[in-house]
Amino acid sequence: MTSALSQRIFVSGTDKYLKQYDLWPTDSYENIDWRKPAIQPNDEYISHSIGTSCVHFSLGLKRMATGGKDGLVIVRDPTNVRNLKEFQTHSVVGGGVSNLCIGQKLPFFYVAGVDGSILVVSVDDSEFPKEPMTPSGSDEMSILPEVVPIAPNDM
Repeated sequence: MTSALSQRIFVSGTDKYLKQYDLWPTDSYENIDWRKPAIQPNDEYISHSIGTSCVHFSLGLKRMATGGKDGLVIVRDPTNVRNLKEFQTHSVVGGGVSNLCIGQKLPFFYVAGVDGSILVVSVDDSEFPKEPMTPSGSDEMSILPEVVPIAPNDM
């Protein structure tokens, strides 16, 4: 879990803490000395009660969000990793949150559950758009290649 823009690496482990490393890998895999002790994190933050499963940063690093096996999404301030808001989005029984994405133009989170469901959550109680929105060339998703549908008889 990382953000190339912030050059900070966030990792969660079995101890359920979110660990922050203020470094960026410089050694190639072949040059790593595996006999050295592990690097200690710069900071540790209390995170999800049964483990953090994903993290996402908004463009411009204005928000950071973590999803957990407890079904919570925690919105954080990326400068100090302080909790700003929490949302219960998926059930613990269903496996919690598997992935999330912060909307870049509208204040919404797209939250996928381990159970295969997806939820759209308003960050600041904004109203959902009344009309479908068509992504423009500047949207984050526009970097993906165009998908051409396959007709059933072409399969």
